Amino acid sequence: MSTVVPLASAASELQQIGVKKCFDEPYRIFFPLGILWVLIGVLYWVPVAFGTALEGVPSMVHVYVQVYGFLWSFVVGFLGTAVPRFSGTRWMTRMETLSLLSLSVICMGLLLTQRFAYAHLVFLVSSLVLAGGMGYRVFTRKKEIPATLACIPFALLAAVLGGISLCVTFYGLSVNGAWYVMGKGLLMQGMMLLFLMGVGGFLIKSILHVNVAQGPGVAVQSTQSLRGQWILFSCVSIVVLLSYGIESFLAARTGAVLRAAVVTWVCVWQIGIWRWPRSGKLTAVTLWFGLWLMVVGLWGEAVFSETYRLAFRHLTLMGGFAYSIFAVATRVILSHAGCHALLARRYWPFTTASVLMFIGLITRFSVEFIPMHARHHLGYAAGAWGCGVLVWSATVLPFSFRAMSSSR
Repeated sequence: MSTVVPLASAASELQQIGVKKCFDEPYRIFFPLGILWVLIGVLYWVPVAFGTALEGVPSMVHVYVQVYGFLWSFVVGFLGTAVPRFSGTRWMTRMETLSLLSLSVICMGLLLTQRFAYAHLVFLVSSLVLAGGMGYRVFTRKKEIPATLACIPFALLAAVLGGISLCVTFYGLSVNGAWYVMGKGLLMQGMMLLFLMGVGGFLIKSILHVNVAQGPGVAVQSTQSLRGQWILFSCVSIVVLLSYGIESFLAARTGAVLRAAVVTWVCVWQIGIWRWPRSGKLTAVTLWFGLWLMVVGLWGEAVFSETYRLAFRHLTLMGGFAYSIFAVATRVILSHAGCHALLARRYWPFTTASVLMFIGLITRFSVEFIPMHARHHLGYAAGAWGCGVLVWSATVLPFSFRAMSSSR
């Protein structure tokens, strides 16, 4: 009896520590949540392609479940974990994490019941909550943070502006369809482009093992002050945001070309994807490939006709964004689990997941070129891509809950 009480007490203490770490490091909550949402959003196409179960459900459900569910969950999980560390400020509070979690669930519920106007409003509130929390930590930081993180506030601004633009449309505040086009572009692309550029200068370079001193832009970078670099990346972010306004209200191709050019400059000259990654890390090649897919997708949208624009947009979303997200998430999860040895070698489940996702990506890309088989190809693409996500989820995601009792 004397040993039972201490053991029960220790188990209870470990459980409390584990729960606390989940709230302190919200990637442990939001990465699995993002997987749930992406599977719902992608597998939507399987019954549509091969049956009639979801025949009456609009494709807009698929679009916004991906944006408000998948993309946003990984943004929240990463920023909520990384920004307090980089800034030397307080960890995410339980109230902040619970608020963002509740808003995500409510937003998904509204989307799945096709209450789009309310879903856009809830997402807007969620983006304001995250922007406020991260902004407070940046302004009260106790140490210098990487200059490329200047893109992160603009990524959150893209989320806020996108939410406002869609609310303007759905609540009938304007009949100009350009507001909807701009809002959708900011949310589907702008937010993630700026987010990836923000983490590109330190984490992505670290994964790719890029030495800035050997890159093409060294002459400029080595002579710039930290303040100058902050101004540079702030200007880059502003141009990306403005490109969506130009594309929606003035000249569609001009805005798209401007955006593609700026993102290419950041990826090639600043992040260094112009050469094969020298890193032996597990995620390096996948991340490098994903960034190139993103660049190619953006140029494809800018150059090709409206007929093929959707194909290249999926190259950016299913390829560029998804590969980058899963590569960065794998790095975060395995690093926090203490599995550094696993990061330094091949891990066949991760490779298998990447291959399956690529098969799904190419199948989806082909849909616009062979419209007579579009319906079934959408189902094949969703099935292959979803299987890749399931393999990753079953083999990498469980590491999120390892070492839960270790001290911070």
